[in-house]
Amino acid sequence: MQVRGDRIRLSASDLAKHLGCRHLTALDRAVKLRPDWTDARLAWAHALEISGQAESARTELDRAVRMDPEEPRAFLARAQCHYRAKRYTFALEDAQETVRLAREDGLAQLWLGVCYHGAGKPAEAQAAFHEALHMDPDLPASEDMKDLPADVAELVRKIPVPSASEGVAAAIASPSVDYSKKVESKAASLTP
Repeated sequence: MQVRGDRIRLSASDLAKHLGCRHLTALDRAVKLRPDWTDARLAWAHALEISGQAESARTELDRAVRMDPEEPRAFLARAQCHYRAKRYTFALEDAQETVRLAREDGLAQLWLGVCYHGAGKPAEAQAAFHEALHMDPDLPASEDMKDLPADVAELVRKIPVPSASEGVAAAIASPSVDYSKKVESKAASLTP
């Protein structure tokens, strides 16, 4: 479990550990009482997938996406579900939509890389992994890594994580404005 901003994010493996029969009944009841509640529908879809009902889970995720087409978590959950079913083209489409809706989310970018990897696009996958680590250098140590396929998690862990000081050093090494020329010209204009 991770706290990011004002949200608590449970990884799929965390959720799986805590789901019992009474929880499933409560989720089912929540979805029936408030069919427009995206969080309950996402949790219910995940519970269905864990219980081996992948097609029913995808149906619930389709409903969640239709209910709230601006909710990146719905697209991400559906991308993950498609990926686990080896439906890589659909997974990639949903991962791209997730990134469009949540541009600054490292986890969304990470799953975009996972989907590119599954679709057989290693160069795009590497670029997405690098971008994800640039956005969130803590991803390799996060609980979210447990949800990745083992081979992909290993690839991500091998990528050097950019540090904040490296970013500052790179900006200083190649500034967009050449201050030395500005100082020289200012000094020349002040000389009598």
